[in-house]
Amino acid sequence: MYGLAFFCEYAIIQTDKESIKNCFSDRFRKYIKNNKMATYKEVVGVLGENLASLLELAKRWLTEWAIEPKKLLHLFQNIRKDDLMGLIAGTHEIKVKKQAQSAVPSSSDDEYFECVLITDYITVPDMEYVARHAKEKWGNKVGSVTASMPLTTGARKRIKIFNFKKAPSSQQCVDFIKKQNANLPNVYGLAVVEMTVVSQLPRDKWILAFDNRDNLALSGFDDRRVPDMCLDSRGTVVRDANTWGGDWNVSAHCLVLLCD
Repeated sequence: MYGLAFFCEYAIIQTDKESIKNCFSDRFRKYIKNNKMATYKEVVGVLGENLASLLELAKRWLTEWAIEPKKLLHLFQNIRKDDLMGLIAGTHEIKVKKQAQSAVPSSSDDEYFECVLITDYITVPDMEYVARHAKEKWGNKVGSVTASMPLTTGARKRIKIFNFKKAPSSQQCVDFIKKQNANLPNVYGLAVVEMTVVSQLPRDKWILAFDNRDNLALSGFDDRRVPDMCLDSRGTVVRDANTWGGDWNVSAHCLVLLCD
């Protein structure tokens, strides 16, 4: 339902806050330009008489709760039609100030890995857009992005974060991901994580996105590079890549999985 973003933009234009109009209208236009958008007729066909209510709802989120338009866009990407209609009708609870997280296991029997976050299901965005984002943000960090895409547009996934109890090797991380029947995320899966649940991620932790060793880009030291990302204490996203060899730091690193 990417076309809903267009109507969110309209709601932004209608608001009285100049800062919202000036700062984010270009972002939405760029997004619309780079993605296949539903036409006005298609969206009206889905929403019918609820279209005006949707515009008013989007405007309220932007003005009354000061929700960032980027987060609003992600919400409309990931929301189902029935849930959207419920929000418009006022029969669904609106959780906008703090995103709800699913229950996280309090402990794990694994010697090395402990789950600290399980998100609600997300819908994978347009993978062509994800690929451009990954290559733009990580390309110069990992050399050449050689990984294959682990996900498909529209797939429903849960994102899990695991802290390290003991320092694992890269191969131990890969083996653990496979035992969980999860996707090896690589740089493209990490880009999806950033685009959908970045606000839920642990702060000041480097989140590692593994692939099979031979699929990762070579570093300048005849080693492979593992893409990673950190949400620092100020909420700024920092992107990098670290070498495959050696064990990972327990306090500085954690592991991301994308699960069915």
